[in-house]
Amino acid sequence: MTKNIILLGAGASFGSDNISTPPLGNNLFSELAKFNPPGWGSLPNEFRIVFNNDLEHGMLKVATERPHDLPILQRAMAVFFFNFQPQNSNLYFRLANMIKQTSKK
Repeated sequence: MTKNIILLGAGASFGSDNISTPPLGNNLFSELAKFNPPGWGSLPNEFRIVFNNDLEHGMLKVATERPHDLPILQRAMAVFFFNFQPQNSNLYFRLANMIKQTSKK
């Protein structure tokens, strides 16, 4: 019996669609700041610099220096990504349809 496994990592949605895909890497912080001015947009410049260079290092800096802000930022980020709605042309949508149409063998 063959089983199909699909593994997707962070940033996997980038490039999967031509319309409204979430930004990747350096552009993500500025979009989060626009989306959530009271949280992401209010971080001090020293944090912005780190986030603009490396999002993961920025999250680590927040976790160690401003841990009380971390849940707020994570919730806002979750809402931001939740707004991503794949279109019919999306590669994941097309892949899911191909898998659905493929026989179980």
